[in-house]
Amino acid sequence: MKLLAWNCRGLGNCRAVQELVDIVQAQDPMIVFLSKTWSSREHMLWVRDRIHFDGCFTVPTDGRGGGLALLWKQGVAVWVDSFSGYHIDSIIVGNSECSWQLTGFYGEPEASRRSDGWNMLRMLNSKPKLPWCCFGDFNELLEVQDKKGGVPRDHNLMENFREVLDACGFADLGYSGEERHKWHRKPFRFEAMWVTDSGCRDTISQAWSCSPGGTAMYATTVKLKQCKQRLKAWSRDHFGHVQSSIKRTKEWLWRAEEDSVRSGICDEVDRLKKELNDLCDKEEKMWHQRSRIQWLKDGDQNTRFFHGCATQRKRQNFIKGMRDDQGVMQEDEGVVSAVLIEYYSKLFTSSNPHVLDRILDGVQPMVTDEMKVELDKPYTSEESAFIADRLITDNILIAFESLHHMKTNCTGNKGFMAMKLDMSKAYDRVEWVFLEQILLKLGFQEAWVDLIMECITTVSYSILVNGEPKGMITPSRGLRQGDPLSPYLFLFCAEGLNALLCDAVVRGDIHGFSICRNGPKLTYLFFADDCLIFCRSTLEECHKIQELLGYYEVALGQIINKEKTTLLFSKNTEESFQVAIQATLQVPAIRHFDK
Repeated sequence: MKLLAWNCRGLGNCRAVQELVDIVQAQDPMIVFLSKTWSSREHMLWVRDRIHFDGCFTVPTDGRGGGLALLWKQGVAVWVDSFSGYHIDSIIVGNSECSWQLTGFYGEPEASRRSDGWNMLRMLNSKPKLPWCCFGDFNELLEVQDKKGGVPRDHNLMENFREVLDACGFADLGYSGEERHKWHRKPFRFEAMWVTDSGCRDTISQAWSCSPGGTAMYATTVKLKQCKQRLKAWSRDHFGHVQSSIKRTKEWLWRAEEDSVRSGICDEVDRLKKELNDLCDKEEKMWHQRSRIQWLKDGDQNTRFFHGCATQRKRQNFIKGMRDDQGVMQEDEGVVSAVLIEYYSKLFTSSNPHVLDRILDGVQPMVTDEMKVELDKPYTSEESAFIADRLITDNILIAFESLHHMKTNCTGNKGFMAMKLDMSKAYDRVEWVFLEQILLKLGFQEAWVDLIMECITTVSYSILVNGEPKGMITPSRGLRQGDPLSPYLFLFCAEGLNALLCDAVVRGDIHGFSICRNGPKLTYLFFADDCLIFCRSTLEECHKIQELLGYYEVALGQIINKEKTTLLFSKNTEESFQVAIQATLQVPAIRHFDK
């Protein structure tokens, strides 16, 4: 359960209430404790409705300040046991084993009267014992180092605080999260809202007008760096922080509305309203980009929805800890970063394959001077993903019909099996040397291949740990996930497996599956980076497939994920053969394919 305590310093104005709404939306707590509300019970009920909570208990202000409130969502059973100007004590009701005590506390701000609050805690400690959580603003420090700058804290006041914590048996839960005084290096992100300002286009045009020397790729790299640097400077100096601008414009608008009531002139109000609307549009674009929501493009103001999606993504992606190679949980950010950097450095390091001829010999050139007109055609009849006018669902339909026939109608002395291959980190393990060689073997011009390889090999990675880039990894293999070119390049690599399987079929080492007598033989189907292989359920063909996959793994750097690779046998395959094949391949068998 997530709890939130906030010293709001007054909820009498709309800005403070809106800030509370934003905090609740970002943190999504089940229970909220507010101190120094300076508000009546009626006003707090209105605040409760604004944040969409179900329950509210209020200690009203005494006229000089103060005021406490405990709010909770529907589904949380809260029973308030006692209250004062310093606290609201409650029981969070569960069954006899799950109930616990929750106290929202606000310490006396005046040092001379602070002992009154500590005595209240001692009194609460005398109640029947339940698991106890006390949170809020204690207005005191435990250690001198907790305070940065200013007049040193009185040691006697801190000692009194430590004594009451010991008397109540409290343990400091510590702190996790970003420190406000710590600056993090954030990666550059192009903001979609920038395009709404004409200065963005001018900044990019100026940066791109430079004429660096060197190769075309080097010149492009320099221009991209210039764009990044100039956009960052322009955003900081001219565009500004949109949320701060909204807050500042609202303050100006409120003052302008007050002036217009006295003067009757509304020109400034109209101007500020238009400016505020433009800023709100920019804020919506900003949160839309961070939310990663693709299905909703335009429409009404959806800033709150996008903000909620973005904050939810941030909570889900936040790394609190990670187990290292020895299985030990590591929570220190530096250690977590080191674990991630080590893992991905190994993943992107080439295995230096040298046995490529066995695969390349079976690859037939598909691009020659006489075949330029064929460039728009698929280079393999089995592949259907990422090809114009072809759908991956075509192969899915064929696969399911074939598997259904194997499972229900297959008869005769010869059994068949289907193997669905799953490659572990398929894109990340692609060996560059194999990709280059197969592109040349397919007949692509050497200059074009050099250009493609330059795009692939001139990359570097950093690991984002809770939004901050860590380390610098220079890979020696792998294709970038999300790059629109990567799926096509991976299909060129899969042509190596296609060549191996075709050669095995021609030699008679593998026999495909046919739905009807004298029908076409189905040996394998490609689904982008997945493959479905059909063959007879014999140990001979099983060993042959193992041999071919071994060649493919060594040359391309792939590793078969045996936990996700599965087998399906036809109904006429004997049980003894099924057990033997599973033991040989070390993969499980299933009754039917779901996907």
